[in-house]
Amino acid sequence: MNVLGDRRGMPIMGRTFQLSAIGSILLAVFVLTCCASAKGSGVGLQYEGCLSEGTVGCDSTGMAAGLLKYSGLVLSPDSSTAYAVGSRLIATYDRPNRSHLAAAGCWSSLEIDGSGCEILPNDTLTGADAVISPDGKHLYQSGRSVALTSLDRGSDGTLSYGGCLAIKGSFGCRGNVPRPVFGLGVGLDVSPDNRNVYAAIWDGYAIYRQPAHGHLKFQGCINKKGIRGCRKLPNLDLAPGGILVTPDGGTALGISAFTISVYSRGVRGNLRYRGCWGMARRTRECAKPPAGTNHTLTGVRIGPSGNNLYIVSRERGAILTFRILKSSRLRYVGCISYHGLRGCDPAPGDHLHRPYNLQMAPSGRSFYVNLTDSPTLERYDLGPGGKLQYAGCMSEDPESDCEVVDMSPSNITLATISNDGESYYFGYGGNWSIFSPED
Repeated sequence: MNVLGDRRGMPIMGRTFQLSAIGSILLAVFVLTCCASAKGSGVGLQYEGCLSEGTVGCDSTGMAAGLLKYSGLVLSPDSSTAYAVGSRLIATYDRPNRSHLAAAGCWSSLEIDGSGCEILPNDTLTGADAVISPDGKHLYQSGRSVALTSLDRGSDGTLSYGGCLAIKGSFGCRGNVPRPVFGLGVGLDVSPDNRNVYAAIWDGYAIYRQPAHGHLKFQGCINKKGIRGCRKLPNLDLAPGGILVTPDGGTALGISAFTISVYSRGVRGNLRYRGCWGMARRTRECAKPPAGTNHTLTGVRIGPSGNNLYIVSRERGAILTFRILKSSRLRYVGCISYHGLRGCDPAPGDHLHRPYNLQMAPSGRSFYVNLTDSPTLERYDLGPGGKLQYAGCMSEDPESDCEVVDMSPSNITLATISNDGESYYFGYGGNWSIFSPED
């Protein structure tokens, strides 16, 4: 048992398919045939519907072809609305039930022919990621030129422009942000009390404050060199990337390809460094897990209870489990890995070979990982004593020992799961397939 003391990718693109010019009846038969093969998928999911432009049988994205090419999907906390978020574009979709998404408008920061979007007053949507506050009232996006953009969210899911922050008031934004604070375009989270927004910047993290009434404000930052008004990170081994805040708001976790840095979160939301875990040999100042080094972290999730952290290591083919302590420190619990490497519990057969992402069912009892070298999704369940156990798989590979499915028009990348647990969205870039738990 190791206790941490004072030292403490982009998914593959959505695959589209084309049909020759045949009669509408044959088209309908093809769609029904393609999706029926997903019944009894081996991971407990069944096909429900799809969202794609120009694909027969799918709900329409409401966008011209190609406009959602690089978009990801973000769902509201109440699961009533979905947002396709891409660079310079956010499209809104109502979710009337677990099978469908209905186009309900869009915002763009540029005039885009054929989009029909409302236009923001400045070129602010320059990132490819967004986060919605836990109360559902705000959607935030961090960009490469604008530090942070805020869109207010109504009770019906509609968005309205709420302002932005940038250096010296550029792009028509408010200008109280110091020069080094540029967003990475990914890596955002909001505290559970809705008061603080955290954004990954080039060499650290920026902290913003959202008053109950009034404009979003820059609160502070922390970076590796401690310049331009930011506090200095005490550990130069760290390479800041994404950031996650625990459900109780007491701890924040900084995520990079090779490290997990740990911070306690103060009353006003400021971060205090508590140490790190290093997954590579060069992270000398960080604690090391018993499962060894040479881990590339490609998926990280905090369990719904806020007590457990799960990390996917692609190179080692492992899922590592940590306990998040009240002291804002981590304790290593154990792991499951490909062929039981480094003392981990073994996944059966060739499973867990080079996994690259991690999605968690809202119950926190089931985990889903995609594989890097195979169009396959695997499921792992939380067993006795908190150990992960292999529970099945589905794949587009006809030679696989998994249940074989046709994922058209999407690919088999599990993008997100609705908070009510009723809809599982596969794909990327404007092509999504929708599954639900088997009845």
